[in-house]
Amino acid sequence: MIGAAPAMQRAYAAIAQACGTPAPVLISGPAGSGKSLAAHVIHRNASGHPGPLIRFRADEWTAEQLPAALIGTADSAYNRARHGVLYIEEIAHLPLPVQATLERTLKEEADPASSTRILAGTSRDLLTEVRQGRFREDLFYRLKIIEVALPALTDRTEDIPALAAYFLSRATQGTRELSLSPETLACLKAHLWPGQVRELQNAMQHTATVCTAPLILPRHLPESIARSDTPATGHSRLESELDTALARWVDHQLTAAPDHIPTYDHLSGTLESHLLRHLLKHFDHKPTHLATALQMNRATLRRKCKDLE
Repeated sequence: MIGAAPAMQRAYAAIAQACGTPAPVLISGPAGSGKSLAAHVIHRNASGHPGPLIRFRADEWTAEQLPAALIGTADSAYNRARHGVLYIEEIAHLPLPVQATLERTLKEEADPASSTRILAGTSRDLLTEVRQGRFREDLFYRLKIIEVALPALTDRTEDIPALAAYFLSRATQGTRELSLSPETLACLKAHLWPGQVRELQNAMQHTATVCTAPLILPRHLPESIARSDTPATGHSRLESELDTALARWVDHQLTAAPDHIPTYDHLSGTLESHLLRHLLKHFDHKPTHLATALQMNRATLRRKCKDLE
C-alpha cells in the first residue's frame, strides 16, 4: 500500500488497529481503491497465527445460491474459513435474510479467538443502505467494530507520482526507467479516476507499452486521461470545479442580511488564507522555498504567515 496523503495515514492507522485484534472489520471505499489489498494486509499482519483467508464475492451469486454458498453448508465459505478469516466482498449485495443469518451466527460465536473472523468490504455507503432499509442495522454495527475507510484517488492526488512510478516499474519489470513529464503528471492529477487505483495501474501498463522513450508525454497516456486537463473550454477540469465551488461560496456569503454582508477585504482575505495554507503544505511549510519558487516577496510572505497564525 503506497501513499502518504492524510486520508491514507488515517487508513493505515485503522489497519494497524485491525491487525491487533480478532474483531470484525468493515473496509469501505470506491471500487478499485484497494479494499482487497487492505484485507490481505490485515490477514498477513494479524497478531498470532491466523488461519486461511477465504474470499467471497457477494455480488457473484444469485439470491438462491447465496445462503448455501456463504454460510449454509459444511463446505460454505464461512466454514472453510474456520479459525481463519472470511473476507466478504461487496457485502451490501447480501439479501436481508442472509444478513440476518450472518448476524445471528456472529452473535452466537462468543469467543472471537476461536471463530471465523469477518472482514467485510463495501463500495456502497452502508449507513445509507441501513437508513433505506436495504441493510440490517444490527449487522452494520456488528461489522463496524473497526472501519478502514480507503479514500478515492482524487482525494489523495499527492500520492499519484509514487503510485505511478511503482506501477511503471512493475509494468517494465525493472528493465528500463520511465519518468513522467510535468505535463503528463498534470493530466494524471486532473483526471477523475472513476476506476480508482486499479485504473491508474492499467493506465501505467498501457503507457509503458506504447512509450519507447525514457520520458512519458501526455500522448503516451490513454486518450481519456491525456485530455483530462484540456477540455473544450480551454480551462482545466480543476479550474472548472474551483469556479463552481467559488460561485457557491460567494452566493452563500452574500445570502446574509444586508448589515451582515462581509466586506470585500474579508472575502479576499479568507480566500488568500486558504490558498496560503495549501501552498505552505506543498512546500513542506518552508516559506523561503515558497517565496523562491513563486517569486514572492519574502517580507510580504512573512507578514502574511504571521497574519495566518
